[in-house]
Amino acid sequence: MGTSAAHDGFGSDLLSAGLALIRQPSVPLLSLAPWLLLDAFPKGRSSLPHEPAQAWVVHVCEIGAETAFILFVPGWFGVERIFFQRHFEGSPVRLRHLLGLVKPFVGRFLALGVPFAIVVLTFVFALGGLIRRRPTAKPR
Repeated sequence: MGTSAAHDGFGSDLLSAGLALIRQPSVPLLSLAPWLLLDAFPKGRSSLPHEPAQAWVVHVCEIGAETAFILFVPGWFGVERIFFQRHFEGSPVRLRHLLGLVKPFVGRFLALGVPFAIVVLTFVFALGGLIRRRPTAKPR
């Protein structure tokens, strides 16, 4: 598919994106990996092993996984866009090249995500406050 795919419509773009993911399955697998890694560690103190040393190691690993998640995922969001752009242009892209682009995108996507999260959370908390203050109907 050439650059004319962008003018053919949403269905064509969706098909092209699906083909890109099928041709290079390492990209969607790497998109899922941080989420799976984060779920691999137990949550909360009750699920930790009883030995203090084991509990400490698990806790440190959990913190490391969360830190890696916070630093990798925003950068990978930008890399995914490069992957699809290159595919739409018809130029091949290697996973090693994509992984090298993660670091430059982290700051950009964190800088974009933090103000966005502030705005969204402001509306969520405001809506939550309105819902809690809403009077309930009393049964007759």
